[in-house]
Amino acid sequence: MLYYIDESCVEALKKGDGDAAEFLEQLVIHRRKCKNMLIASRRVFAELSKAEALSGFAREYFRILKNRSIEYKLILDGASKYYKVVSEYTGDKRVMEGERECVLLSVKEGNEADFSDKSILLVESNDDIDFYAFIGKFYLQNKGIQNMRISFQSEIGGGDTTGIRLAKIIDEGQRTCLCIADSDRRYLEAQCGETLKKILEAASKREPVNYEVYALNMHEIENLIPVELLENICEEIPDAFDGIQFLKFLLSEDCSMTSSVYFFDYKKGICKEYFYLKKDCKKDEEKKFRKLEGYRNYWYPILERYGIVLNEAVDDIIVHGICERILKHTIQYLKSRWEEDRVYEAVNNSYIREAWLEIGSKIVAWGCVGNRILS
Repeated sequence: MLYYIDESCVEALKKGDGDAAEFLEQLVIHRRKCKNMLIASRRVFAELSKAEALSGFAREYFRILKNRSIEYKLILDGASKYYKVVSEYTGDKRVMEGERECVLLSVKEGNEADFSDKSILLVESNDDIDFYAFIGKFYLQNKGIQNMRISFQSEIGGGDTTGIRLAKIIDEGQRTCLCIADSDRRYLEAQCGETLKKILEAASKREPVNYEVYALNMHEIENLIPVELLENICEEIPDAFDGIQFLKFLLSEDCSMTSSVYFFDYKKGICKEYFYLKKDCKKDEEKKFRKLEGYRNYWYPILERYGIVLNEAVDDIIVHGICERILKHTIQYLKSRWEEDRVYEAVNNSYIREAWLEIGSKIVAWGCVGNRILS
């Protein structure tokens, strides 16, 4: 998380404010461990480097940061959210500065929690964490931001546990947290799935200050994998070909943020059971089938335009998915190829660019930390 040290903290130190000294020491210790990002004006860093109320270590570290103050101003200018550390404040805790959100944090509040440490990233799996890290790296590279990287304390949810865990993190009030969740929507007008509903329900009962819930405006995280890279990723997965061709067709019809490519199930594809009810089915199966009417109305004309004739004789899998483990294969591919400019260029020239930039801004806002400073 990005912390801007306000000049009021300097004045508080001069008045012997113990809370100010304690929290500034805490901030700089965590900065040294690459757990946050500290910025301030050159004058404030200069004053802190001479403050007798601070330890010798803290003064020296602020002196080093002072020499990078111009670079840090560029980082602040590009931030979508940051914490402003102040001696005290009255009124609203959250202040909008254009499109950027500023959260006021008094030194006393900082000492009562562990906000200067890494933010928590709450997602559904370890693969999600690895993939979102690449989206954050893409955002930094796209914006030309250097001497910054992404680092979170990772928390794994999944199913009902995600909403429960989020509520606990918020109620404990000790850490900042970004929660990114799949919507599980399988067509544009669909409602979100039960997991996201429970996450949003937990969030709606709590003030959105030290956490954020970002719901993917698509089926799930796999829909963020650029189609342009799939053929390379799936070179050794021959069964992926049909799914890739279908995705290309969807993009040929619409490559906007509401394209059907965002609602196709990359793992399972499109199945016959969604369109035809089995004979002698149970009542609960029939009830579930009836609820899929919106799905059928959405995908039926698309399949027809693709040249698929739907009838009860079609195969159990009407359109094959890419692969059940496609996210893991994608992460392996990105790890081995990320340093090649063509990977960045492929994403930057892709229909997926805006989605990556939007999510990347959240990843960077909550998970940015400074690189290690050796001297």
